[in-house]
Amino acid sequence: MDNTLLAKYFSNECSNNEVSLIEDWKRQHPQEFNQALEAFNSKLFYSKSYNAENTLADFRLKTKTEKISFWQNRQYLTLAASFIGLLLVVSGLWYDNSLKHEILNESEGISLVKLPDGSTIQLNQGSSISYKDSWFSGFNRNITLKGKAFFDIAKNPNQEFTVTTRQINVTVLGTQFMLNQKGNRTQFVHKEGKVRLEGTAIENTILVSKPGQQIIVENNEIVTNNIVDNNLYVSWTNEKIHFDGCSVEQVLQMLDDSYGLKTEVIDREFLQKQLMGSAPSDDPELIVRALSQILESEIIIKNN
Repeated sequence: MDNTLLAKYFSNECSNNEVSLIEDWKRQHPQEFNQALEAFNSKLFYSKSYNAENTLADFRLKTKTEKISFWQNRQYLTLAASFIGLLLVVSGLWYDNSLKHEILNESEGISLVKLPDGSTIQLNQGSSISYKDSWFSGFNRNITLKGKAFFDIAKNPNQEFTVTTRQINVTVLGTQFMLNQKGNRTQFVHKEGKVRLEGTAIENTILVSKPGQQIIVENNEIVTNNIVDNNLYVSWTNEKIHFDGCSVEQVLQMLDDSYGLKTEVIDREFLQKQLMGSAPSDDPELIVRALSQILESEIIIKNN
């Protein structure tokens, strides 16, 4: 069923013929109809603050919803009959494109967003996702990401899930992965399942199935394509970065890949030392200072 027509139906804006069409479809697809109705009448996505140890206070999460219906503007119906067909097409497109929603995490920590299909998104502070009402029509699961998030997508072999960033599109049927989009740079880290990467920066479609595969796109070019330690790169979802026997070199590379924090080590012997423990994930410079103390070495900061 067309999502624009369903939206009109729920808003009591359908003609008698359209009502009959939807009623017939409703009798044949009651489950899909009820899902769409529930999504229309309730808060589309439920979200709350998230912390693996349940020790952080609730965080504020701002949800912006904007709905504009061209169909509600009755004055357009007075136009000449020769233009009515064109107006109906334009109004339908306007309605479909205007039903957009945004969830912005304005908290000081990570927020958990629960999707109606059972998928979850751990949204980093200052990051946002946006989607259209057509998400609930049963024909697509498309979300746009700004910032950093970890996705745990519910498996659905009949319906792909696509996350769009400025430079790449990630399409899956059900898997776990991380995306970190900032400016002209997008970082992807795969955890499990199968993923398809496309976009302006990717000349040929990339199929990813190896756990820990990382792809970084910068200024519409792939600058990194390697295998990394999943635990190190994804542990930020617990508000902390965990070092479980990883080397100093791995940690410094992660700080560059995930935070853009570049470091230079004069004594190369330090790079192979093993680390254990954890550190807050929201302050990469604190990690560098901690490394300096652990390794009993001097740290010099250049160009901020």
